Amino acid sequence: NTDKIFSYQKDLLDKEMALKDLEEPEVPQEISKKKVAVQGVKFALIGSVGGAFLLAFYFCMIYVLSGKLHTDDELKDRFRVKILGVFALPVKTGVLCGIDRWLERLEGKAARPSEEAVLKRVALNIQNYVGEAKKLLLTGTVSEDILKDLAGKLSESLPGIQLVAGADMNKAADTLRLLAECDGVILVEKREASKCAQIQKEKESIDALKKPIIGCMVL
Repeated sequence: NTDKIFSYQKDLLDKEMALKDLEEPEVPQEISKKKVAVQGVKFALIGSVGGAFLLAFYFCMIYVLSGKLHTDDELKDRFRVKILGVFALPVKTGVLCGIDRWLERLEGKAARPSEEAVLKRVALNIQNYVGEAKKLLLTGTVSEDILKDLAGKLSESLPGIQLVAGADMNKAADTLRLLAECDGVILVEKREASKCAQIQKEKESIDALKKPIIGCMVL
């Protein structure tokens, strides 16, 4: 018991010495409203920039990974086909469409030719590229109604050349029969709709039968 008492006394003495060495903490200075506002603006700005970056990255990934045809230049460079004509896109309307028009002007694509002007250009290009071919298959990954409509309009400007519309050969077996009977092929593809993988399949089928691709119309 005596040893315990001595031990308690020693612990008590150590605690008293430690207590004397303690200092009372200072009361923190009150943060001003101005400083709080500055900090809030700073973090809001950082968050806005970070959020804008993530949003831009998200849309870039969608653009790249969607697999869709975005421009006529992409079709020309990737598939090595001649561009017969590019139809104008509809004018966009909305809050941020001014940015789209500004980008089009930077690319030199702000002009929107009429459908008649594009069809005339397509007909002239076909005449220049067709050579001795007399029967051409008009096909692509767009709807069959669009293909038939284009074939009817172009036939008026192409005397001596037979244009036959055929539905997407990746889906319609009859188009493969028409492909075997034709002298050349004209493709019709649509921006932001036609899939590059489907266009590649079309090209492989055409190359397998050794049919020349006269060119491509881009909607």
